[in-house]
Amino acid sequence: MLKKYRITPYLILFLCAIILLLPQLITGNMMLGADYIFHYNRFYETAMQIKTGNFNYFLSLFSFQTTGRMINALYGPLMAYFQGILLLIAGTWFRYQLLSNFLLFFLSGSSMFYLLKKSKRSLGTSLFFSISYMTSYCILYGIFRQSFTSWGAVVFPFALVPLIQMIEKKKIAPIRLAIAMALIVQVHFFTSLLVVMIYFLAFCYLLTQKLSKQFFIQLIQSVALFLCLTANIWVVFLSVYRYDNIQPPFVNADMSAYTIDQSSHIWLDYPMFFLLFIGLQWLLYLRQRKTLPKIVHVTFWLSVFFLFLSTSILPWSYFVEQKIPFVTLIQFPFRFFVPFTVLLFLSLAFLLDKTKIHTLFSWKLLGVGLCILALFNALQGTTQQLDKWTSLKTSDILSKHTFVTTQDIDQIKDSFYDSDLNQMLHLIIKSTPDYLPNEKENIGNRYNEYEKHILFTPFTFDSITQKDGTLQVTWTAKQEATVTLPLVAYAHTTLTLNGQIIENKVDHEAILHLVTLTQKPGQNTLIIGYHQALYVTLGLWLTLISWLSLLVLGAIYILQTKRTPQ
Repeated sequence: MLKKYRITPYLILFLCAIILLLPQLITGNMMLGADYIFHYNRFYETAMQIKTGNFNYFLSLFSFQTTGRMINALYGPLMAYFQGILLLIAGTWFRYQLLSNFLLFFLSGSSMFYLLKKSKRSLGTSLFFSISYMTSYCILYGIFRQSFTSWGAVVFPFALVPLIQMIEKKKIAPIRLAIAMALIVQVHFFTSLLVVMIYFLAFCYLLTQKLSKQFFIQLIQSVALFLCLTANIWVVFLSVYRYDNIQPPFVNADMSAYTIDQSSHIWLDYPMFFLLFIGLQWLLYLRQRKTLPKIVHVTFWLSVFFLFLSTSILPWSYFVEQKIPFVTLIQFPFRFFVPFTVLLFLSLAFLLDKTKIHTLFSWKLLGVGLCILALFNALQGTTQQLDKWTSLKTSDILSKHTFVTTQDIDQIKDSFYDSDLNQMLHLIIKSTPDYLPNEKENIGNRYNEYEKHILFTPFTFDSITQKDGTLQVTWTAKQEATVTLPLVAYAHTTLTLNGQIIENKVDHEAILHLVTLTQKPGQNTLIIGYHQALYVTLGLWLTLISWLSLLVLGAIYILQTKRTPQ
């Protein structure tokens, strides 16, 4: 009976996820946002590496115009391989989007429910806010726009579970904290920085109180395990950024416009009663503040802090102009609305349960009604996004740096349903200079340079193949000459031309570091690989072994627990 009670809430969340997926299941339409080309290239890369067995942790062998550039090693590597597995299971881009969207809905609701149950909230309250979170724009942002911020939002509630014990009992569960932090770092690095901010502020609060020696020992243990679980991130950062000047993601000069009180007010629209949540939180907190536990005070004021950061009250655009450190990494201040939403729901769940309102039958009816409204609101928004597919034209796909290689819109649409996953990536291309090596001193439009030398280069290869984790290209030359190829060269990129190891002739006048070499008359064969230092290899193995060890130990613990008489 107890087991049934435990699984029932997750079955309800599973059903809600299916309901939210119905418009796409019925219409068979795709949703194309701003980030799909970038991320779909990433996932195609890992899918093909898994499928063919040609693994290269650093270089893109199959995607991004097969340029040998680096993306996944610097952007959620383990999550990229997970998405690649989903893509292989799905088989087409349409089925992948269905599967991915289902997981976004279900896992986000489950993550929020897990947080609320661990904080000992009532079942009804926990389910209500879990469904509200599933239908919030934190998750719909990924559904509508394919933004990876939403995958960070999926893990965010789970990452805050150790915070409850830390504040209430002044204790740290080293393994739980390490896993929570490591998981979100592996999924979405920027979101992990927001989680770190929360823990840092909570830690500062705890420093005002008496902490035991055991607390600091547990903290050190959790940090040590965290470093083992994320060693792949840090060794790659150290190896790459030490020797290459890497192009960061684009700098948003108009950051103030991307706040929830300006052009990004859509974050307040899902669910439709979101503003009521904020008003109710403030009302209940001010009325009950003298009798509230510490966890409510901490989560309330943390939520206020992140709400403030997500608005234009702060002069974000001015900060960018003044080149204040780390501000450019934010790009969009509305990203702070993710931690605000999680903290809002957590604190409001405490406040509502304290009023005992959840025991009233009328409240239960109201809660069910609001959940239905939230689901309807999300379904309505999803339907509006799906309707765009029906009237889609090539001009709708085109943007400043996104191009199509055919004007046949039916061919483009069909490619999303084709088992040849590479077809769509050839028909829709985008200039994405992020994470490319470049000359720091040379100021120029790197998007235009990428388009000139890679997307629309006149240079063509006779063949491009992948073997043993390397990229092999051949071309025929009429005469000996120094040429620049549409291939990317990092400091540790290895080049073997016609059987001879060569060094790249770096053009310090160029904006991007591309492969420059002297070709011979006739056929030329170039093999591109990547040399990783020993400490990088050790770091990658340490991460893999650490995660596998935890999985094995966790399985043993669960089996032993089940065998223990109740």
